[in-house]
Amino acid sequence: MKPLATVLYEDSKTGKEFPLHHLLMRMVEDDIDGQTWLLRKLVRDNPRNGIDKVLADVRVTSLIAGAGRLFVLVDRDRIIAHVNQNAREGEPRLAHDASDDQIVEAIRRTSDARGKLRVFFLHRNMEDLIAAIEDCAPGLWEAEIRQARNKDRLARNFVLTETAKAAMATLRACVRSHQAGLDALAKALGESIPAEAIE
Repeated sequence: MKPLATVLYEDSKTGKEFPLHHLLMRMVEDDIDGQTWLLRKLVRDNPRNGIDKVLADVRVTSLIAGAGRLFVLVDRDRIIAHVNQNAREGEPRLAHDASDDQIVEAIRRTSDARGKLRVFFLHRNMEDLIAAIEDCAPGLWEAEIRQARNKDRLARNFVLTETAKAAMATLRACVRSHQAGLDALAKALGESIPAEAIE
């Protein structure tokens, strides 16, 4: 079964699993009543270990997307500086107060296959995603959330993995209300998967 989509992340993978992608796939499943294991075959994760690598990959969207589509999820807080730093001669620079739409358009302009590319943001970053989980589940996983907010990778992976469990649908819905970009990405992926692919 060929993937229908690939998601580029600025983060890196440790071990076999990538908990942020698993959480995203569970959010898609919440929407379309698919099966997470099957959705994960249809949507590949591609953690790139750095925003600059993601921006470089966007330039070869057609290669990475193949017959499918390419989705990007990056932190919003430092994206303008990185877009400007990676701009080639003749490509416009973003103002320091550029809107989300202006940033997305600047990134899409660098793609060799704009029609295959969609860009989404975590607002403002991974730590704010963890904070949203904490706000939505006060008192749950207190020690791990505290460590995760201090950039402890193991603790962060634990929190994301727990949030992705089937029984946590209400928590995920709350998190999505705090993270509009992640919510929009989950919806866009769900809309890109035909019903017959998950039946």
